[in-house]
Amino acid sequence: MTEGSHGQMLEGRRVVLRAIGPEDYAFVYRLETSPELLVRWRFHGRTPSPEESTRSLFDGVLAQFLAVEKTSGKPIGFVNVHDPNLFNATAHLAAIAMPDSRNAALMIDACMPLVEYAFALFPMRKLYAEVLDFNLVQFESIVGKFFETEGCLVGDHYFNGQYWNKHILAITREKWTIAREKYMGFVGLKS
Repeated sequence: MTEGSHGQMLEGRRVVLRAIGPEDYAFVYRLETSPELLVRWRFHGRTPSPEESTRSLFDGVLAQFLAVEKTSGKPIGFVNVHDPNLFNATAHLAAIAMPDSRNAALMIDACMPLVEYAFALFPMRKLYAEVLDFNLVQFESIVGKFFETEGCLVGDHYFNGQYWNKHILAITREKWTIAREKYMGFVGLKS
């Protein structure tokens, strides 16, 4: 990363990341409490008040951004790095997209700049993503290229009358250092 390239860091090919501000809280609340996502996100089916959602939005978060489609300027979701473990130099990644704009490629395009940002600005050695069975298909294109499967918690999460496996995916700083050249070229940015 070159000096002055921090702004580029927050851009994907089709998505730009920007800080979440008070003007975005209603969008975030609608996103988190939409029927399709309520059980899949941080409240796991419990319906928070708008005030609780806003009050806890940044709890445990190291970095968090709204994902905005470049062409339309429309917010499509948000991404974050949360629960940093500074002793072990690890943190977790999360992404959520509006049900009507859920496009795995767009959200992957939002996540890769976040990975770049996290490794460029924080002394992390590894970033984790926890993905349930029914969401794993959306991330198949990056498993093996960027992220590796490190484990599986069998039957860890109850949803819709059954228990689902939770897959633990990880990307290391070393893996990103190798993969980022290909990614940066793909999105048309200079390293």
